[in-house]
Amino acid sequence: MDDFLKWLAVAVGLMIVLVVIFAIGPFSFGEQKIEAKIQETLDVTVGPYAVENSKRINIPEFSTVKEVSRRTFDIGDHNVSSGLLTGTQGYNYHFDVIRDYVKSAVLSFIVESTNGYGPLKIDVNGQTVESENYQRGFYNVPIDISLLENSNVLSLTPASSTWRLWAPNHYYLKNVTLNIEEYMSKEKSIEFTIEDNEANISEAQIVLYFDTNKGSLDIFVNNEEVFSGLTVPTHRATVATDLLKQGKNYIELVAGPDSAYEGSGYLWFKYKEKRERGLEKIFQINSEDYERFVRGEVAFDISSVAHSGKLVVTLEDPSGAEHQIARETAASGHHSYLFEKSDIGQGVNTLRISSQEGAVFTITALSINY
Repeated sequence: MDDFLKWLAVAVGLMIVLVVIFAIGPFSFGEQKIEAKIQETLDVTVGPYAVENSKRINIPEFSTVKEVSRRTFDIGDHNVSSGLLTGTQGYNYHFDVIRDYVKSAVLSFIVESTNGYGPLKIDVNGQTVESENYQRGFYNVPIDISLLENSNVLSLTPASSTWRLWAPNHYYLKNVTLNIEEYMSKEKSIEFTIEDNEANISEAQIVLYFDTNKGSLDIFVNNEEVFSGLTVPTHRATVATDLLKQGKNYIELVAGPDSAYEGSGYLWFKYKEKRERGLEKIFQINSEDYERFVRGEVAFDISSVAHSGKLVVTLEDPSGAEHQIARETAASGHHSYLFEKSDIGQGVNTLRISSQEGAVFTITALSINY
């Protein structure tokens, strides 16, 4: 009977042990059970994307003109002659102009006296303008501006009296003047900067408002012509996007011949700015949880990948130090990564999921377990 009671006591004890085991689960020998602390359903897209923006750069008040002014070179009175026995005594006159600004040139003179023994030859830079037997009187001789250079020589040379040995060919010229019509030119240059994030330009336009609108206008962007011709009081000129570049750029407004412009305006352009999207989650670990911490887990689901590349998972601890716990090719499905105690700290920690190599993917579920 005593043995029976002993075996009964043993059986009851075993039953109690089994009840305890099944009630509280298996014992853990040296390894912590990971518990879910944060668990969320999401719909977050990670990766680069483009935002379309626009920018307006003001063109302040400007004035650009190209109008005619007259300049007179007073050459004076001169006796010129040429004969076989006496030789040639002509007259050379040097004058300077800005060739591109010259509209017209006219030589004026009075033939006070001449013996009519031969023509008077008028040259500019060695090219004949006119050669005539001038009688007494007043003359205007146009000079083809294609003969002009920036530095010029006007020559007045009588032809020889040839067989008339007794006297040279003679001209007495009074009030010799050279009348030059030149464009007075005034241009406007505007400098502006395109920043790094503005360089992906899809559309650009210059808009000008004119208070004075006379003649024609040339518009240049970085030395390339974007418009040339007549304008309207509010004028728009399309700018090819490849003319605009990152850094310093220039707009030049140049009035055409007999033109004048005054006004203001702006350059407008549309650009795509690249930005990055990521997933960021803050979680806090108190002193008790950190003390017993052994290992944690970050897990998330990717529902789709729009562009291939890499995903990167990092943890930032309360001191600001970052710890990368994963970097792999982004793919649809479930992703799970362990992290150690050295990757976090007591206090506020931050989980970040980002992309590299242009990866774009969508996260639909997230859990942080520790």
